[in-house]
Amino acid sequence: MHGLSDACQYSGKLTVLQGGNKTEADIKEAGDNTLRVMGVKLGKGDKLVAALSDVGGKSMTVRFTIK
Repeated sequence: MHGLSDACQYSGKLTVLQGGNKTEADIKEAGDNTLRVMGVKLGKGDKLVAALSDVGGKSMTVRFTIK
């Protein structure tokens, strides 16, 4: 994600849409300036929405599809 200065300042939620099913999981800091989501399996065609916020209250949303 362009412009993120330090991943430990961010947290959020990942929403995965798989056909008619919707799964949500927390996005957490994982060391080495990375963010990680655990417990979610992704497959071709899944649609994802990552909603992130920083410690200052600023937020962003990223949407993408697994190819």
